[in-house]
Amino acid sequence: MFMNLEQALKRIAELEQESNKLKNESNILKNESKNLKSENKKLENENNKLEHESKKNIKEYEAIRLELFELNLAHQKVLLELLLVKEKHQVERIRRFVPKTEKINIMINEPEAVIKENKVSNPIAKAPRRSIFDKVDFERLVTETRFIDADEDDCPTCHSSLVFTSEKSRYQVEAITSEIKVVKLIKRTKKCPLCNKTDHKLYYPLAHEVFAGSILTPSFASYIAYHKYELGIPFHHLQTHFNQTLGLPISKSNMADYMAKTANLLAPIFHTMKEDLLHNETKVIHADETTLVVSKSSDLARKKSYVYVFTPSFFESKQMQLYEFHETRKIDPISSWLAHYEGYLVCDDYPGYDKLASTNKGITLQKCWAHVRRPFADIVKSLDQNQRATSEASKVLNLISILFDIEKDIFKQKDKRLILEIRNKRSLPIINKLRLKLDSLNPKPSSSLASAVNYANKNWNNLLSFLSHPYLELTNNRAERAVKPFVVQRKVFQTSGSYAGARYTTVLFSIIRSAVINGLDVQKYLTYVITNINIEPLETLLPYSGKMIKRFKST
Repeated sequence: MFMNLEQALKRIAELEQESNKLKNESNILKNESKNLKSENKKLENENNKLEHESKKNIKEYEAIRLELFELNLAHQKVLLELLLVKEKHQVERIRRFVPKTEKINIMINEPEAVIKENKVSNPIAKAPRRSIFDKVDFERLVTETRFIDADEDDCPTCHSSLVFTSEKSRYQVEAITSEIKVVKLIKRTKKCPLCNKTDHKLYYPLAHEVFAGSILTPSFASYIAYHKYELGIPFHHLQTHFNQTLGLPISKSNMADYMAKTANLLAPIFHTMKEDLLHNETKVIHADETTLVVSKSSDLARKKSYVYVFTPSFFESKQMQLYEFHETRKIDPISSWLAHYEGYLVCDDYPGYDKLASTNKGITLQKCWAHVRRPFADIVKSLDQNQRATSEASKVLNLISILFDIEKDIFKQKDKRLILEIRNKRSLPIINKLRLKLDSLNPKPSSSLASAVNYANKNWNNLLSFLSHPYLELTNNRAERAVKPFVVQRKVFQTSGSYAGARYTTVLFSIIRSAVINGLDVQKYLTYVITNINIEPLETLLPYSGKMIKRFKST
């Protein structure tokens, strides 16, 4: 079917309209597409910007998170340090303000402790009060008896004579000033009137004085030495005393000179004691040291020096306490003295003793268990009762306490084979348990417990020598007790004026302290020794010799 021209033209017009309409829509779509592309690009830019900001925020967040983590770690570290400081402060407070005993109420035998707790004391039945003088035989000491009678001889009522009914005795102690007297010596010469008329030969009396030409006598020297080095009376107080009692101007320098002469005279006694200690029967020497400040008059400088103290085992028959002055703490002078010593040295953790043992292979060290026990005891003292029950320090201290209890039983024995048998049977298992306990501990670094464990581990090998030698003791308490009298006297005189003064002080202190521990009357003993030092054999004059103990044993 064919369209006519008019229809064809009309159709063409319609198609042109539709084409224009489609073109317009196409243009609109193109514009919208263009706008969408622009918006998409804009959105992409915004998205990129947001992604950049997001990454930046994530980095900042991670940085803040890391900073918070580090701050938290620092906070934990500060808290730990505060806890350690608090613990150390508590331990130091215990050391300073709590009595120095290391005895702590730790239950070793639980059933026995429960039995003791169940005992009920009877508040009514109290033991009679006793005096410390109940066992003193006062009658043997009486030098004067006084009778105290009533003033009345006649009855004030009937005037008849009173009769004796009963008497009561009691004792008093009166102080009488020590007798110090000045003796006048007149030396008279002689000659024969019949012979030697030509040259008139004179006969002079022989001089037997120890300190010839001096007012000093053996008794006066022993008096000064005893009062200065045993009773701790300083020279300036003795100077006042002599001025008041004798009216003599005996100065401090005079007395220092007297003591130097006495020390030089008694030096052979001191050196013989050193040799006896070096070759003692038990082959055990306890050693310790303390400070002594020497003020040098030349430049007024003060220098810290040291006094070493040596004493034998408890089982040794020749008991002595030797004090030796050295200008420094260096072990070299001691090494020369102990160069050929073969035996055991009981000591603390001073590195000089380790050097001594490495220099002389004949020396075996026994370190002090009291020094091991002390830091654990200080930790336990700083805890309350609830904390002590679970404290690792309490468990270690418990085992060490058992060792000390075993040693108390050992000291009652004299058979060295039996001593070693007891130690290997009873002490060795405790040592093994203690070793396992120390190995199982994982204390916080820098804590008091870590310090205590490290000290025990460092000295462990030198703590076990007592298992192989019967005359060794667990502690160095013998030397530490010997140090105390010197420390007490040092608090009196504070310093020594010179090295020479320090040396003669330790010589005299050694002889006097050895006399004291052997129970001698110090003044009488010193007087005798000074008088007879050049007459009798040295062996008989030693403070632990049988003759001196028999003759001067104090009552």
